[in-house]
Amino acid sequence: MRPLLPFLLAIAVIRSCPMVDGVVDRIEGDLAVVVTEDGREIRLPAKGLKEGDVLVGGRVDPEATRRRREEVRDLIDERGPPPEDIEL
Repeated sequence: MRPLLPFLLAIAVIRSCPMVDGVVDRIEGDLAVVVTEDGREIRLPAKGLKEGDVLVGGRVDPEATRRRREEVRDLIDERGPPPEDIEL
């Protein structure tokens, strides 16, 4: 009976994933760290996810991801290059 416990825990995690709305902040090994609107960090299997992906209902929303990436690019362009005395 003991081998059944990890399987049941995995099913519980998978069932909770569809409710996730947020942005993939980073990938840590095999896990994607998703930051929700209220600031919580949720770790999900990273398979197929990339940093910056927008999740709606646990699935990547390609249009929302594209818009978000455009907004970030625009902010970077507005700011211009970093001052010369800052090391990156």
